[in-house]
Formats: sequence, C-alpha cells, structure tokens
Amino acid sequence: MTDDNEHRQVRDGANIADNFGAYQTASKDDYHRVLASGLVVLDTSCLLSLYLYTPQTRRDFIGTFSAIGPNLWIPHEAMQEFWENREHIVEEATKLSQRTSDSLRSLEIKMLMEMQTWGRRVSLSTDQLDSLENILSRAVEEVQQKILSTGTRNDLSEARDTTRDPVLRELMGALEKNVGPPLSQSELENAIQEGQRRLANKIPPGYMDRNKADRSASGDYIKWEQTLREAELRSRDVLLITADAKEDWWRRSRGRLLGPRPELFEELAERTGKKLFMARPDTFLRLASNLFSLPVTFASVDNVLTVEGSEVNIDRRPETHDIHARAQLIAMAYSEYLSKRGIETKPATQDQYGSFTANINGACYFFKFRSAATVLRVDMLGSISQAAQQEGAEEGVILSDAIPNPITLAILERNGVAAIWRAADKSWSGNAYADQKGLTASS
Repeated sequence: MTDDNEHRQVRDGANIADNFGAYQTASKDDYHRVLASGLVVLDTSCLLSLYLYTPQTRRDFIGTFSAIGPNLWIPHEAMQEFWENREHIVEEATKLSQRTSDSLRSLEIKMLMEMQTWGRRVSLSTDQLDSLENILSRAVEEVQQKILSTGTRNDLSEARDTTRDPVLRELMGALEKNVGPPLSQSELENAIQEGQRRLANKIPPGYMDRNKADRSASGDYIKWEQTLREAELRSRDVLLITADAKEDWWRRSRGRLLGPRPELFEELAERTGKKLFMARPDTFLRLASNLFSLPVTFASVDNVLTVEGSEVNIDRRPETHDIHARAQLIAMAYSEYLSKRGIETKPATQDQYGSFTANINGACYFFKFRSAATVLRVDMLGSISQAAQQEGAEEGVILSDAIPNPITLAILERNGVAAIWRAADKSWSGNAYADQKGLTASS
C-alpha cells in the first residue's frame, strides 16, 4: 500500500520573522545603513518646522542635509506644499508671542471680573479688592513682558521677503539638486484619483486628510507615489523623515509610534524589493549626528522634540509625562555641567528623554535618567548596560533627581552601576563608582 506521504507535496517552512518585516524593530545599525546608503526622504513637515526651531537648532538640522548629500531627497509634492504654506508658518512663528500675550490680557479681564464678583459676595472693601487686582495685573504684565522678550523671533522679522528669509537661504545652500521631478499631468490626475480611492477605503497613506479639498486630500498619496518611483529607480531602502504622527503613516500602540504602517512597508517591498524605515525629526537628528560625527547639541535635539510634540511618542498618563519632563531637565542640566568642563556630549541615537553619551577621561559613557521609583529595579539596571552597548559606550550611568539612601547605594554598588544625582544646592554628587571615574564635582 502506498504511503499517502509519498504523494504529499512538502514545502519548506518559513522563519517566524519572514514576511513580517513591518513588525520588527529597526536597529541602530539599520538606521545607520539606510542613512549612509539608502534614500533619505524629507516630508513637508520637516521643512516647515525649520521656521519654528531656534536658529542654532535650524543650523544643526540643515547641517545633516549636507552630510547625507545626494542620498537626501524631497518629493516634488512636498516641496510644493512647503512653498504653499511657507508664508503662513512664517506669520505663525513671528506673531505667536504677541497673540499669546494678547490672550493673557483677555484672561486677565475675565479673572478681574470673577474677582470683583467674589469680592462683592464676601463683602470685601474697595481697598482690599483694589490691592488684589493690582497684584494680578502686575503678575500678568510681568509674564507678558517675559513672553514678548524671550519668544519673539527677530531672526524671522523679514522672512516674508524670500530674499531675506534665513531658512530659505540656508536650505538653498544645502539642497541644490535634491528635489524630485513633478508627475506629468496625466500621472497627476491618476494619482489624485487613486488618492481619493484610498481615502474612501481608509487605505494608507492620506485617509486622515479626508476633510481637505480634492487635490490637498491626495497630497500624501502623491508624495508616497513619487517616493515609490524614486526608490524603484535607485533600488535603495527608504528612510522617511516626518513630523506627521497620524495613523495613516505610523503603526501605533497606546500613543507610541512603532514604525511604518505594514501596508506601506509591504507596498514599497512589492514595488522595489526594498525596506521602508521611518523616523521622527528628533530621532533623525540624533542618528545623523552620531553617524556623521556632527557637532549637534543636546539643546538642539530637545528643541526639535519640544516643537514636534513629544507627547506622540510617550505614555499619555500625567505621571509618566511628568517623569519624562524631569528626565529631560536633569539630563540637560548635567549635559550643561559637562560642557562647562569642556566635555562634549552627544544625544543618544535611539533612547529618548534626554539620554546622551560623553567621552570623559578617555572612556565613553551613556547617561540615562531614572526616577526614584525605578532606579533600584534589577531589570532597569540591566537595561542601562544594554542601552550603553547599543550606543557604543563602555558603561551606563544613572542620572537622578532623588538622592539615594544607603540601601540604594548598596544595590548600585553590588551591581557595579555608576549613579549621579542633583543635590538641592544644584551640585552634582555620585556614588563611589561615579566619583572614581571623575563624573562628579561641585558645579
């Protein structure tokens, strides 16, 4: 009798990671490889955000363009959107402080009215009420003056004139031949129709723009089609840099951006046989500065993260947001302390919330904030060492705003972890490991 197995066609099985590349975490090496030899695509949002950064951040960001060179590419549609929205963003940048100051004035009037109503109901004397109103008015006026003095963008005061726009001047120097060609009229009409079809069927990208006019609603798809064509022509992996955090571009979980939508990853793979990577502007700046050894400051990365809205990358719980804010503040303070000692710091390439590396006394260290609640967790101590290895550092160092007690010090000592904390008098202290390595001293 013939065994049924003889007639059964046997096929080799696939690895669990095969055909599921969209769900795999991109490594630091992946990003470095695509930055060095892939197609690095800038979205409209990256270009327009240059008007919102500080001048130093803008120079640092544009400096990465020259380092990447001809591998940097901008879809024609993205460039068109930039020019269409440039004047609006310039006005937004130059008038934001004044509008905020005016809004405070409106709020002051409402507060004074509420105070007067309250004063009458509790039978407050005129003198008492006048005294409280004066305190409020002086406080609001002081805040208004601070807003106008620190937030006014004098560098963009003449930016409406394209010949006096510092952003355009710097971009033109860095992007001489980096913009792709437009679609032909027939190709554009087909792309608009396809964009409308995708919008109606919630197929990425672009369906989140359904409230825009016909051409604008298809803008994301037009950029995507132009990117697919360029990637196919060059036969290279793609790294898309965008500040757009909408769900029709990103695979998300609990507010965190995990990578490109699987549909986009697979579409590029089918058209080109290549891989799609995505990064936010702050991640891009960290990665590029590390790969090309650019003198990008921690403050620049923090500025980008602030402008783009770090909340899209983090847990939405208020207590978690507070921890991340403290992390950035403590990391920035220690980074500035090291800078005063003549020690250069570089933002970490993958880790967020203020992590950075620095070469001190011939050794490279990776610094990361830990709150009092997590500093003793064994898995957290292990993650510090793992992150340090990924950043090419010899050792991980904990930064904290909580002075450790004897038990904490003993656990850190047992695990061989250096730790630094900020004292109330703003001096930096450390455990024995940190002191031995020259990481702490009075500031």
